[in-house]
Amino acid sequence: MPALRSRPEPSESDRPGLSSAEHAAHGVVPSGVLPNNTRPNSALADRIPLPSADGSTRLTLKEARSTADSLSWLQPLPELEWSLALEGSGPSVADAPWDARSSWVHFGAELDVLDLYRQALAAGADPAAPWWLRAMHHGVLPSREAGYAIEDALHMVLSERPGWVFVPWAGNGRSCYWEYTPSDDGRALHPTTIILSEASPGLVLVLPAQSSTAIPPVQLSGVDELRERLTEIGSWRVA
Repeated sequence: MPALRSRPEPSESDRPGLSSAEHAAHGVVPSGVLPNNTRPNSALADRIPLPSADGSTRLTLKEARSTADSLSWLQPLPELEWSLALEGSGPSVADAPWDARSSWVHFGAELDVLDLYRQALAAGADPAAPWWLRAMHHGVLPSREAGYAIEDALHMVLSERPGWVFVPWAGNGRSCYWEYTPSDDGRALHPTTIILSEASPGLVLVLPAQSSTAIPPVQLSGVDELRERLTEIGSWRVA
């Protein structure tokens, strides 16, 4: 099996050929816009572990807030709390998506995770977040478990075909993806890559191998269509 790599997460916005009009065609809600049902919650993420000053103990954010109340210069901010919530979500080595679900965003109460993410958005930040959380925020995925099920099903399909390599999170809050190594034939700047994205109606997005010539991403209706078209996708090469 090829050695796993860790590099910045690929996305449809990172690749050539996507204009602002094409992004608009994807129907993506700007990350700073909150849905009408966003509910503020002042008791979010109280179970996120926070290291103490000497590193000997770990406080919850609730305890840290109590400490911060007595220190006018130390006030918790949603974007900082979100950064803490992501700790541990960017392992350098993982063989499958389920191996990398180790941070609070993966095991914390689902509504707390979503609310804290939305508070970070409302604070004006553009926080890193797994694809499934962005999809939940935009209302195109019902739950975190539904996202995990899609990740796992996609991985099982690709792991049965030679040449596909799972690449874990490149950093805290980033999403895993899969590369087709045979498409990296020396002419390609990017190998054929499959990501999961709220920008695709079926949540599955294929970024064809390409050089400097722009090739738009291919939206699939889901894992079933990926399975049906995998031979075709594997044949794509830089012209």
